[in-house]
Amino acid sequence: MSSVRRTAAATVALVAGLGFGIPDLFGIRHFAETGRVWMFLGFPTYGDGPFERIGIRTSVPLLAGLLGVCAAEIVLGVLILKRSPVAKTLSRALLPVEFAAWLGFALPLGPVLSLGRFALLERAEGPDDLNSSGLACGGGGPTYGVTALQARALRRAGEAAVVTHHRM
Repeated sequence: MSSVRRTAAATVALVAGLGFGIPDLFGIRHFAETGRVWMFLGFPTYGDGPFERIGIRTSVPLLAGLLGVCAAEIVLGVLILKRSPVAKTLSRALLPVEFAAWLGFALPLGPVLSLGRFALLERAEGPDDLNSSGLACGGGGPTYGVTALQARALRRAGEAAVVTHHRM
């Protein structure tokens, strides 16, 4: 099940990064050429939201910042797929930054995708639980490439064997 969660988390990250990032490229180009927020299906994209209401005017650097968030989301999706040990850390670090972007630009689907990815990844067990040495975390000595879940099962089996041995 953990690989399903991990794959789903990566898919959500890639959908968010590409789904907001590609239109943002058009938005940046349009804003740079016209000085106006790009309209898509009658709705302003990446403008006229809470950022504007608190005095942060839409600008090319602000839109580029959103593009950076989207790029980080894509990188995160790839790291999750590659089972990188830094994926969970990046996911946690990215969450407040992307929330500011999604809410500041009034993108209601962004927080839903971010929280979904975060929850899926946090619930996934396995190689994301590896530390930088490639050994499973959680104590009990090195497990050499065994997932944290497998390591816990092996420790429990070993403890049961010790208890059985002492009763003899």
